[in-house]
Amino acid sequence: MAHQASHPSGVSKLVPDLSGRIAALARYIGWPPRVIAKLTDDDISYLINLACWIREVCRLVDAPPNELTTDAFLLKALCVAEQLGVKQTVISGEDLKRQNFGGIYNVGKAGSTPPAFAVLSYEPKDAKETYCLVGKGVVFDTGGMQIKGKTGMPAAAVLGAFYLLVSAKFQHNLHACLCIVENNISPIANKPDDIITMLSGKTVEINNTDAEGRLILADGVYYAKNTLKVTSVLTRTGGRFFRYADLILSGPGAVPFFSDEVVLGLRFLNLAAFSPFRGK
Repeated sequence: MAHQASHPSGVSKLVPDLSGRIAALARYIGWPPRVIAKLTDDDISYLINLACWIREVCRLVDAPPNELTTDAFLLKALCVAEQLGVKQTVISGEDLKRQNFGGIYNVGKAGSTPPAFAVLSYEPKDAKETYCLVGKGVVFDTGGMQIKGKTGMPAAAVLGAFYLLVSAKFQHNLHACLCIVENNISPIANKPDDIITMLSGKTVEINNTDAEGRLILADGVYYAKNTLKVTSVLTRTGGRFFRYADLILSGPGAVPFFSDEVVLGLRFLNLAAFSPFRGK
């Protein structure tokens, strides 16, 4: 059965390699001119999954930290893996220390529940390429000894994207690496001037305990890159956002991204031009 949905024709002109289903997602923006696109039942199923996971990611990000602990978020990830029938690998607590995940372990060791590193792996038959999404899952962030408030959690978006792609029968190998920690305060928490050893074997001096995101991502990305071919798009720190967003990306609300893949980078840059939040 075919379905109809309207979307901006400019999307197809400027980003010709996007599928029709992705272009149709822009219909809510309300830009003229408008054209009619035919959507299959698979397209409708994809859009329903997308809508559900947008809501679920919002719920995870907004969940109170006494409910969404590291254990609870890990359980959520494992439930998703079970639902999709994909392979799961979990390293948590003291095992992180024993296996040299110094970034994740040292950031999360002061939390009320143990830190964890979870990998969900989808490997369809005849897949020729491998991709990996790496997300920082800071369920609560005090800033460590340099105190601040609660922030967002990009690993929730990674989990949602993984579910969406796998349920849509993504044709390549896909892995989601979730670096799950609670950046809290205790006598054993990271302190400014501490030196820790990362999974890569490199040592890092802690100049700011609120820079935990790069520490846990470093372990996650190193794990992925030394096992898989990685295409990575990572969120960066708030400081980077406020410092460079207006200067380089021409407008508040734009999110900086970094990629060593030229073609992939240009695709994201083109998509940014269609953001309804640009300049807001």
